[in-house]
Order: sequence, then C-alpha cells, then structure tokens
Amino acid sequence: MNQILLGTTFDAFFLVTGEIRTGFTHTLDGRLNVAYFDEAPGHQFARWEEAKPYVLSLIKGKRTPLAMHLIFALNEEMISSVSTNPELEGLYLNLHFKENVLTLTTGTAYKTFSLDKSTDILFAEYVEAFLRKKGIPYEKL
Repeated sequence: MNQILLGTTFDAFFLVTGEIRTGFTHTLDGRLNVAYFDEAPGHQFARWEEAKPYVLSLIKGKRTPLAMHLIFALNEEMISSVSTNPELEGLYLNLHFKENVLTLTTGTAYKTFSLDKSTDILFAEYVEAFLRKKGIPYEKL
C-alpha cells in the first residue's frame, strides 16, 4: 500500500473511480471537470499523482481504512506498449484493499465484443513485469 499511497509507482496511471471506507464511505470520481480549469487538461481522468494528496487526506490518522477500492486506467503510452489492437478501448487495474490484503486484477475493455483473449494475456504479463520491476511482491491467483 505504501507504493500506492506514498510512492510514485502508480503516479502515471489515471484514477477512474474509487471508494474508501473509513468511519463513512467516500466515493471518488476521477473524471475531470474541464470547466474548472483555465486550460483544458488534455485527458479525461485525473492522474493518480494529482488525486493522491486528496485521498491521503481522507485516510490520515491512526486507523487503517476498512476497505479501499481504486480503478486505475493506463495512459496511452502504456496501452501502446501492451497492444496495438484497434478495437482496444482501455486497460484497467482494479485495486481492492480489505482486511490488510491488497488484491489487484486486470481489466480489458474493447469497442466491440471479442473472443480473442491475446490482449488480456499480454496485459496480465505487462502487469506482472511492472510489479517485478517496481519490487512489489505478488502472488498470482
């Protein structure tokens, strides 16, 4: 969790949505309100680097959150390093923290239905390599 909340490991990812359960439930929508900015940001969702300080302010204190669920989207550069499939709409990491256990699952979105799972496999391998490179221990389920 330290690499997610305190480190820079996931800063390039976009926060799509999230939920943090402390004394009450906080729901996060990572979609940027473009009208708020003087200059259009050029992306639809907040980078984790931008959202992280707000999230940290929600969970500061002596107690660990009861649960936390974050959905990250890969940026265009990351997506192109995984696949050039023109039907690919997005690649997502689902992080679920509950009872001191962090579970990470991958998600692949296509523009149309496909039985081809080659991109899903490539993405799972990409995530495993990313975790190894960052020194994050994991257990494949």
